[in-house]
Amino acid sequence: MLSKRENTLLIGNYIIAIVLTALISIELSNLHYQFNQNYEQKQLNKYFPFINCCRL
Repeated sequence: MLSKRENTLLIGNYIIAIVLTALISIELSNLHYQFNQNYEQKQLNKYFPFINCCRL
């Protein structure tokens, strides 16, 4: 049987692990989104180079 202090530390560690996992997954999805945006922009520039001159 765990003591109250050990139980609290264990729950705290679980919470920290869940928060870190969520932050890492959010960061990875942001990087994936930025990579896709960058790739799409490069494809547009490759096939339609005149688009950038008309952009506001």
